[in-house]
Amino acid sequence: MNEEFSSLRTFWENRGDYAKSHLISYLQTVVRPGDVNGDAQVDAADAALLRDLLLGKPDAALADWTAADLNADGRLCAADLTKLKQLLLAS
Repeated sequence: MNEEFSSLRTFWENRGDYAKSHLISYLQTVVRPGDVNGDAQVDAADAALLRDLLLGKPDAALADWTAADLNADGRLCAADLTKLKQLLLAS
């Protein structure tokens, strides 16, 4: 074998071992639309948290902002809060 490619071959053969030894775990997270606080329930607490966030309260922190983006426009706004309230009233 050409020496120029021997280290490349060694790297290529060992890449799977590297991935196996450095991959600790894989966790898939399912985001429930409307579960703003991440407690696995969609309730008034989620609406209150989203309201506080939209009002700019400093202690309002979302578990996952995509759960609050109910109209799927890529941003959080009053329309998302309205949709969340509609979702709560329908349930």
